[in-house]
Amino acid sequence: MLLNEKDDRVKALLKIAGINIIRKRGQLSQEALADRAGVSRSTIVKIEAGKNISLKSLLKISKALGVEPGDLFLSDEDKADITYKFKLLVDMFSIKQRDDKSEK
Repeated sequence: MLLNEKDDRVKALLKIAGINIIRKRGQLSQEALADRAGVSRSTIVKIEAGKNISLKSLLKISKALGVEPGDLFLSDEDKADITYKFKLLVDMFSIKQRDDKSEK
């Protein structure tokens, strides 16, 4: 299965996430990531440029970076928003449970 570069949404997500940003945070060169993931350096170059990526390569690279595959598609802002909303839900649930206990 290929994620096609003609799918603008996939291309945009890959560029937003910037596998290269995650790679650089880990202080890895393209060559080092390629070696760790078991793919060619040209595969890393193509992916970072928003070209086609196979699901198999995506899984290998995410594993080599120590992240979930979905993390490669989320920006830090997206992750912060998700974390914030999750915290709000937990807080709301906690308040609901306290209210339910106090009514008894």
